[in-house]
Amino acid sequence: MTSHLISLIENRGETIKQSRPSDPTCPFCGIINDGDPAHIAFENEDVIAILDILPISRGHTLVIPKAHHEKVSDLPDAIGASIGRVLPRIARAVCRAIKTLEGGSEEAMLAEDHSFNVVSNSGHLQVVPHVHFHIVVAPAYGKTSRKWKKPADFVMGGRAELNEQDGTLVARTIREAIAAEESKL
Repeated sequence: MTSHLISLIENRGETIKQSRPSDPTCPFCGIINDGDPAHIAFENEDVIAILDILPISRGHTLVIPKAHHEKVSDLPDAIGASIGRVLPRIARAVCRAIKTLEGGSEEAMLAEDHSFNVVSNSGHLQVVPHVHFHIVVAPAYGKTSRKWKKPADFVMGGRAELNEQDGTLVARTIREAIAAEESKL
């Protein structure tokens, strides 16, 4: 009996993974279930956050439920609650990470308002049919050297591919910002 319980505990992660809805053609399911490459910024039992491979701005992060559902309206309440618990923490960490990487001090980060967008397309303009939320950091007010494009440009292909080296650095810095916040809880 004890060996059976130990076996159940040891295989618990695999059982949970197999019981989640999944789609073998979905690139996010490939990352979640098959270990396809991604810059992972956060992960728990229900949610993963990765950097977008075609970022609108540095640190553009996707927050994704591990269970495959196409639209926000398809999400079970429990999964929606899991996303809701971590989305604010991830958004704060993304903003802090980008501010740190771009030379901002901790004092400036605490004093300055961080502007960002959280967007989820459900059907319309949704490129990957798996629920996900984009966290896109806006430039500091009046301090951008980048010319921001019209929203249609982002959808129609005006974005550059994520640089592998910068993706590794940004994802690590986001993870560190999350860990620092969690250590204060």
